[in-house]
Amino acid sequence: MKKFLSILMSAIFLSAFSACSKTETSSEAVSEIYEGNGYTIEIDSSKWMDVTEYIDTIAEMAEGHDAAKNLNITAEDLKGMSDAMYYYKDDNSVNFNIMVSEIGDVGEIDKDMLEQLAVAMESQYEAMTGYSYQGYEVLEANGNPALKVNLSTDAQVYGEELKMSVYMIFNGTKQYGFTYTAKTDSYDKVFPEFEAIVNSVSFE
Repeated sequence: MKKFLSILMSAIFLSAFSACSKTETSSEAVSEIYEGNGYTIEIDSSKWMDVTEYIDTIAEMAEGHDAAKNLNITAEDLKGMSDAMYYYKDDNSVNFNIMVSEIGDVGEIDKDMLEQLAVAMESQYEAMTGYSYQGYEVLEANGNPALKVNLSTDAQVYGEELKMSVYMIFNGTKQYGFTYTAKTDSYDKVFPEFEAIVNSVSFE
C-alpha cells in the first residue's frame, strides 16, 4: 500500500510544482501516438506541448516540499518514476504527467482492492497540509482496472487553488499514474480532453 501511495504523491508533486508559458496553438488537430514505458497514448500535439525534458528541474523543486520530506520522496525518486509531462498550450495552468513504477505481483486488481487503496489515500491526505481529498471513483481506462482520485490544493501553500484528478491504472506488474492539474476555473474546460487521452491508453 505504501508503494501505491508514494507513486501517487510523486505524480501530484510534479503537477503542483510545474509551470509553463502559454504558446500558440493550431486550429487543426494533429493526432500523434506517444510511446512510453510499456504503453502508448494518442494525443493532439496541436493542443498539448511535450515538456518531459523539464521533469528533472521540477523534481528538484518538489523535493523541498514538506509533504515530500515526510514521505521520504526524493528528487531521484521522482525522476526515476516520471515518464512524460505535457502542458495545454492555451492555458498555462493545465498540465498532466505520467508516472510508471514496477510494483511486482500484487495479485488480482479488483474493485475491493482499489477501494481499500482509496480509503488509505484519504487518510494520508487528511494529514497533509495544503491538500483536500475530494473523493474517488473505481472505473476502467480502455478496459484496464483504474482508480480515479480527485483532490484540491490550498492557495496558501501553492500560491493558487488547483484541482487535480489522478488515474491510477494497473497492468501486469506495473502501476501507471496519470495526473491532471488545472486552476479551478480551467479544470472543467480541458478535463474531457485529458480523459480522452487516458482512455486511449494501450499496453504492450
